Amino acid sequence: MLIASCLALQIRKPPHVPSSRREMIEAFLETNCVRDIGLADLAETLSLTPPRASEAVRNLFGLTFCALLRKKRLEKAMLLLSNSSFTMDSVARRCGFRDAAYFHRVFRKNTGITPVRFRLENKVNEA
Repeated sequence: MLIASCLALQIRKPPHVPSSRREMIEAFLETNCVRDIGLADLAETLSLTPPRASEAVRNLFGLTFCALLRKKRLEKAMLLLSNSSFTMDSVARRCGFRDAAYFHRVFRKNTGITPVRFRLENKVNEA
């Protein structure tokens, strides 16, 4: 009975993932988010199978790989929109989106405003 209780507790406990793995994932995304990457690329970097890499991302970030990649790309886009005068097409491509129209849809769906409006409301004054 005691063994069964211990096993039940062990099974319910989330698997331990080293904190350095989080840093590896963050570094991978920072370096590669502008490229056409997928879960298999991250898995290869982490020396894991794609399902294990997916599980690690979900456990560490609470998001799917695709959602985390999209979040990283949008953060990069927000910085460019606030601090540059690049065209929308240029911002889209520099952040890993295939074209400005797709970037516009994703940005609006995730932020509630268009990239143009975001730029107008968040533009850093250039001295």
